[in-house]
Amino acid sequence: MSKTRPDQVLIETSSISGWVHDLIQGLRFKVIVANPSAEAWRWKNVKRKTDKDDALKLAKLAALDQISTVHVPIAEHRQYRSLVKYRKTLVHRVNRVQSTIRSLFDQQGIAILQGHRSWTVAGLETLSQYAKPLAARELNQLWQGELDLELKHLDALWQ
Repeated sequence: MSKTRPDQVLIETSSISGWVHDLIQGLRFKVIVANPSAEAWRWKNVKRKTDKDDALKLAKLAALDQISTVHVPIAEHRQYRSLVKYRKTLVHRVNRVQSTIRSLFDQQGIAILQGHRSWTVAGLETLSQYAKPLAARELNQLWQGELDLELKHLDALWQ
């Protein structure tokens, strides 16, 4: 880029566009991040779609000033958004593990506390009484080994 000194650098939005944007901007180039889901990017009746074709289309749209752009937040905001998204992922995993634990007890016909009470210290102590290491279980008690692993997984997620 430093040899040709372009007026601007065009990239498509993607998972890496944030740091690429920062890098290019740090080199003192104007950066445009294109939104490839805008109407101009619809690939109707196109038999061939390659990176080279995308780059050419991007350059043509830029020349015609028809690029739909996206805002790239500063790195700190991107990190915060990423953290919020990751927290949401962890909450989803916790819910999935809790559902699996409830299911293990349902399959054995054992009633456990309803709602959030199962996940209190007292509730977890009650559940843990059924948990045994998987390797030490007979075939008809493998669910207790599964429970042991799921409770450990739950604890790790909460950490």
